[in-house]
This record gives sequence, C-alpha cells and structure tokens, in this order.
Amino acid sequence: MLSSAADYNSVKEAAISAKNIVVVGSTFAANEALSNLAKSGKNVSMVCSENVPLEQSLGYEIGSAILT
Repeated sequence: MLSSAADYNSVKEAAISAKNIVVVGSTFAANEALSNLAKSGKNVSMVCSENVPLEQSLGYEIGSAILT
C-alpha cells in the first residue's frame, strides 16, 4: 500500500533489481505507480477486481481509455 513517502521509496528501491512487477489494485496511486515503473523500463502488470482500471470511480469508458 502506498500511503506515505516512505512507502513510495521502499517500492522504488525494491523495483531497482526487479524485471517483472505486479501492481495489485486499480486506484489512482496504483495507476501512477504502474505508469512510473513502466516508464523506467519494467515489465508491469495490474491485477484488479474491475474490468478496467478505475472503473468503480470513473466508469468503464474512462477506464478503457486508460488502457490505450
């Protein structure tokens, strides 16, 4: 869970040596983490209970746009 700067720094440190990363959940923080990790060249996957990211809060149409 990313709830503080210390959490962010812990994830960033652990990601240095990782090649494949799984982000669990589709919150704004999870999407931001996934985006930054992918931009750094990591192979990142998201696992969530929704059909598309942020579907519960923003709806299917906007969540679908995030995937493109």
